[in-house]
Amino acid sequence: MVLLPLLLLHRPSLLPSFFPPSPLLPLLSLSPSPSVFLCIPFCRLFSLSPYISSMFLLFLSISFLIPSRESSKVCSEVSFSSLTANFGSTKRIERIALSGLVSAFHLDFSVEDDSYSPLLQSNGQLLVIYTSLSHEPIWTHMDIVAKSIRLIRIFEFEREEGLPLLMLTLCEYVSSTLSFDDSPYKVDTIDAGLVSISSLLFFSSAPQGDLLIAQSIQGKAQVIFDFGSLSPSEISGGIALDDGKWHELRWIHHFDNVQLFIDGALVNTTSPSGLYRKLDLNNEIWIGGRPMDEISVPISIQSTFRGCLQRVELNSIDLLALAPPDIRSNCMMTSPPSLTLFSQSTAIIPFAFLPFTFEFRLVSTTTSFISLRNALNENLISISVDESSSLILTSNSTKHKQTSNPRINVIDGYWHAFSLKIRASRMEIEVDGITILWLEGAEVRSMSVNVASIILCGEGCYRSTTLDLQRIPTEGKVERGNCVMNNRCSPNPCVNGGTCIQSSLQSHQCKCKNGYNGDFCHKSEKARSCEEYYYMKTLNGRKVSKKEKKIEIDVDGGESILPMQVDCAIKENQMGEDTVVTRLSHQLTSPLQVQGQTRAGEVRVDLNYGINLSQMEKLVDSFELCSQMMRYECRGGARLMTWEEDRSPSSWYSTRHDKQGLQWGSAPPFSRMCTCALHSNCTSNKLCNCDSGLDGIDEGNNTYSQLLPITSLFVGGTTTASSVSVSIGPLICQNKLVYECITFVDRNSRLRGQSSFKDGRIVGEVSIGGELFEVKNAKKINDGEWHDIHWDASRMGQSLKVDNNEEENRRNLVLPHTLNWTIGAKSDRNGIGLAGVLRNVYLNGNGLPLGLIVRETNSNGIHEGEKGKCDNNPCSNGGRCVDHYDSYSCDCSLTPFGGDHCTRDYSMWIGANSSLFIPWQNPSLTSLCHRLAIKTLSKNVTLLRSRSLFGEASFNLSLTNTGRISISAHDGLSSVKSETFGPINISNDITHDISFCASSTTFKLMVDDNIAFNIAGNYSYFKSFNVWQLLDENFNGCLSRLQIGSSFPLKDPLISRLKIKGDIKYGRCLSSIRLPKVKCKLNISESSILPSSFPKYDINIGMDHQISSTSFVSITGVLGVIIFSILVLSLSSLICYMRSRPEGVYNTNESSSRPIDLPKYSPSKSEEPLVQQSLHATEKEYFC
Repeated sequence: MVLLPLLLLHRPSLLPSFFPPSPLLPLLSLSPSPSVFLCIPFCRLFSLSPYISSMFLLFLSISFLIPSRESSKVCSEVSFSSLTANFGSTKRIERIALSGLVSAFHLDFSVEDDSYSPLLQSNGQLLVIYTSLSHEPIWTHMDIVAKSIRLIRIFEFEREEGLPLLMLTLCEYVSSTLSFDDSPYKVDTIDAGLVSISSLLFFSSAPQGDLLIAQSIQGKAQVIFDFGSLSPSEISGGIALDDGKWHELRWIHHFDNVQLFIDGALVNTTSPSGLYRKLDLNNEIWIGGRPMDEISVPISIQSTFRGCLQRVELNSIDLLALAPPDIRSNCMMTSPPSLTLFSQSTAIIPFAFLPFTFEFRLVSTTTSFISLRNALNENLISISVDESSSLILTSNSTKHKQTSNPRINVIDGYWHAFSLKIRASRMEIEVDGITILWLEGAEVRSMSVNVASIILCGEGCYRSTTLDLQRIPTEGKVERGNCVMNNRCSPNPCVNGGTCIQSSLQSHQCKCKNGYNGDFCHKSEKARSCEEYYYMKTLNGRKVSKKEKKIEIDVDGGESILPMQVDCAIKENQMGEDTVVTRLSHQLTSPLQVQGQTRAGEVRVDLNYGINLSQMEKLVDSFELCSQMMRYECRGGARLMTWEEDRSPSSWYSTRHDKQGLQWGSAPPFSRMCTCALHSNCTSNKLCNCDSGLDGIDEGNNTYSQLLPITSLFVGGTTTASSVSVSIGPLICQNKLVYECITFVDRNSRLRGQSSFKDGRIVGEVSIGGELFEVKNAKKINDGEWHDIHWDASRMGQSLKVDNNEEENRRNLVLPHTLNWTIGAKSDRNGIGLAGVLRNVYLNGNGLPLGLIVRETNSNGIHEGEKGKCDNNPCSNGGRCVDHYDSYSCDCSLTPFGGDHCTRDYSMWIGANSSLFIPWQNPSLTSLCHRLAIKTLSKNVTLLRSRSLFGEASFNLSLTNTGRISISAHDGLSSVKSETFGPINISNDITHDISFCASSTTFKLMVDDNIAFNIAGNYSYFKSFNVWQLLDENFNGCLSRLQIGSSFPLKDPLISRLKIKGDIKYGRCLSSIRLPKVKCKLNISESSILPSSFPKYDINIGMDHQISSTSFVSITGVLGVIIFSILVLSLSSLICYMRSRPEGVYNTNESSSRPIDLPKYSPSKSEEPLVQQSLHATEKEYFC
């Protein structure tokens, strides 16, 4: 097979090692752009073989450049009521739409004859075009040229009635097909209008050595390019492109990324070499070949092109229109006779003459290829494919085996030429013009006399101009006149390094690397964690060692995250229980020593854990607790956090997100403190031991996941008399979140969640003789969108197709001849049926009129049309309604409310001398809007105080001595704003909702949806507030609806890092309750049964009138409360009776009796004593 060039773009000033300067070597100049691409979508090539022709269609386009002098295109919309459309001449198709019954189609197109090619997506899959019932067309955009198209139904069971309406946008395409016969032509770029006065596109004669070449080599497309670095790069792809069909080649350059598309599918990517990223070419380009060179070229570049070009565009310039008139306009190509053999099929060719020649293309699983037989149908010689993918010859008489030399891979998917020659006593077999097998002697002379037929038995395609493949006898399934082999391995569908093998004409197999399996090598055999590793060992009956061991884990089970190596061990925790520990080590095993004169952070050391950022993220986020030991030892007066006059840190570290860690050990993030500051035991009362100017050590475990692992150290701040030593331990994680377990102790218990269709996936099941056969599709469908589902069950197995994603379960099944069908739940009690919308349902090829069936049967729970539970949005307070069709749920995650309908108001009662604070807010939760609701009688108190941890900016929200709102804001520089809002009294024992937002232009505060403040100014510094103090010690009342940025501290204190102290009670805020006075009173002695140290108890009484449909009442709890109340009342009555007995029965030591009023109920019940503290010790009275 001869190698043929398609396009040559280079410059005369290229290095002499490539091309010498020549007037016959004019080139094109292309300017740089963020989206440079050279497209070659459709060209047709001729092979120089005397009997075979092959094709390509060439399209060059640089779409980002300025408009050229080409006249505007004429486009129109046309429609067809059929599955085929013939335009009469070549047209440019820009978009397509289908209207009609719900269905889906593939699209085939023909450029200039009856040879059709499928239209592909960039991922190599067939493009799917769906019909629409809408009156507005849903357009699918494309850019192809064709004379005719045809729609191929994806679902073969669909009937021909009700053909869709095919709508197209067609543009006139003036240029015709050109035929080349070793006769290239050149285009003057100035005459063509390819020179831009804005310098976006220009020509240059400077000797940068820019180069752009597109050619075909043995059926593979190849593009060679050089942007002036004098080091050409190469990108190639495609298989068997010399198959006599039209093909598209597209080359795209985008900064450091170069892509190659074949027939619309992305087949290869690369990066250009050198530093240059623009293509500078001269003022002429050559199409269909290049000028002949006087010296040899070190890179393989073809010189001519023989074939047809249909579309060649560059910067919207039709280069074919500029071709010389002497180039033939008609594509003079002949289609050789071809034949496709399917598995276990044969073709019988009568032996008539030699040499016996043809071309072949075999699938990867082929073993038997050719055999020569005599008149008795006995094998004389067999030619097969061995394990090395090369041919092997076996003589049946001598049993001699001969392996091809040299070895040529004949099952690589490309076309290969085969020739069999017999001369006297010598037989030769050639592949691609090279003799690889031969046989000599009497056996050859005998064979030449007795051979009667040649049998082709290899699965694949054959073509020849010397053999009548259209009429030869065949056995089994064959297809004449066409090669139906579809390349399923380009692009490679196998992941995790799997090798794709074309196992048949229409299918493939993935050969997986060790440790992976599955149809696409997407399943990992490695454990996902250390916990799973130990469990697998226990499951296999092996002894588990607690010693540390290096294990390679795959945290996502074979998906995009690569495996990583960690250390696994079983350690004993503080509770004495065995805990699995995962450790990730780095290379800094010994302390980092820094001494001498250094600036702050001057010495940088990167810690290499052997994993990338995505692996770090996945590992740390999957554990409840991770930690890393940090140790800083200072000598000679070196300081850690207060270096020199500006008192800035001298050493710090960076996290996996390239954030600077400005703390040490277990101190809070970005606090500029060390562990000792948390215990107030730092040397000289500093925030770090190493800030005292004395020798010391600061160490501790960093347990903040957002700061882990430590990826880089920045150490410095030493002098000639001081030094530091820094040590960072390995990352240690434990308590794998996904490995937590729960236990059900009641068979009637249920764990409620949300799931459907087995995690949202469709499952097909067939039950035979009590055994269940299942096929599950990986694509989730519980997303509220329409999906096309096709489930097929036959004696060969099952297949389940969801939106072109097909899964199979190949197993022999015995299916019944009659059946009953059910859509939805299997019964009316299990509650596991379908909730959703169905349409276009077929069963065994027969459509089911579901709407008619519903009307006739009046089925409960089934409605006509598409209806949901969220039509009227039942969620309150800004909650988002999630429709499940049979039910709904409210997403309250972005509100301070909770509950089934986002009506639950999280609140707490706060007594005097209490405090709430957020010492440091997560940066991801900071925002410019905040909210709180209060109910109080307190005045002259602070409601909210915020400040920046690393700045002087602050904000204060308070109540005046008259209960009015007052604000004070300071930007940390000079601007101070203070305002008081008078109309509303907040301290009136009524709940008031206060919200405020700050921006770069205004500050706005609202009270009960009324604007209290609207102050102009730049308040963007509110974004820096990360320390929050809520309510001072004099506040007494209720707090609810708290929102600090995008966090909700009352709703989720853990995430918002809310800290509380003092007399605080969670729950609903109660109205004032007065306890009634009792008539029975007793005097007791000092030796009371209730000592003065008796703890104080609170009795809270409340009632929630909002009843949720999903609430449950615990009978056991109610009974327990009732029994406990009865016992307390009985005991109280007994005490009262004993205390009030007549004289002689019970005596007291009281000398006088005076009534004591019970103190009034206060919001803080813990402040109400059971014993009046003002009584004398001998005069204490208890009231029953």
